[in-house]
Amino acid sequence: DKEDFTMDEFLKCWSDYTTQVKSSGKSMSLVSVFTGNPPTMLKPYDFEVVVNTKAQENAFREDKPGLLNFLRTTLKNFDISVHTRIDEQTVSKRPYTASEKYQHMAAKNTQLAELRKRFNLDLE
Repeated sequence: DKEDFTMDEFLKCWSDYTTQVKSSGKSMSLVSVFTGNPPTMLKPYDFEVVVNTKAQENAFREDKPGLLNFLRTTLKNFDISVHTRIDEQTVSKRPYTASEKYQHMAAKNTQLAELRKRFNLDLE
């Protein structure tokens, strides 16, 4: 089968499958994949899901055959494919030393450097 469908119909099926995943008691990382960001259409019948971690990607990969079977039979289109992409977030380095804390605060408030000079303050 290769029937056309709208994005709204696809998202409704996605939501229905999400409900099944929640009620079946599967892993929380899998549930967070389905409840997090909605899938985006890259091209007709080709969708992408953004995940946050490798663990979420692995959980999705394990459940992918069941998802594709559900989507393909419900929407009557066996050309549907769903891919994952890990969202690479930059991890901010937390300031620990006094100088790192000062640099972090000075970046947020430029007047801090002026106050330090005016009162002749040093970092310990």
